[in-house]
Amino acid sequence: MLWRIIYEIKEYNRFSGHRAAVYDLVFSPDGEMIASASGDKTIKLWQRDGTLLNTLEGHLEQVKGVAFSPDGKRLSEKSHLLHPSPRWSPNSGGLLQAN
Repeated sequence: MLWRIIYEIKEYNRFSGHRAAVYDLVFSPDGEMIASASGDKTIKLWQRDGTLLNTLEGHLEQVKGVAFSPDGKRLSEKSHLLHPSPRWSPNSGGLLQAN
């Protein structure tokens, strides 16, 4: 859920689709896309209005965090400190670099 604060807290959009806890939620640099990282071993990409754009699967562990590159063209995950972080294309959902 995203909340808008205008004199009180109101629900703005509800994002549903993960099957486990969401550990991180970040906006793209242009503010048009949102990435969510979850214990269900997926990253989901959303439009700002809550429409699901893509699900990035194939992670071996719970995804604890996610970050957009400053230009918004790459997405990195954080699942475990001992493993390298794959990099994804937010627009296509394709794997850019597996490390």
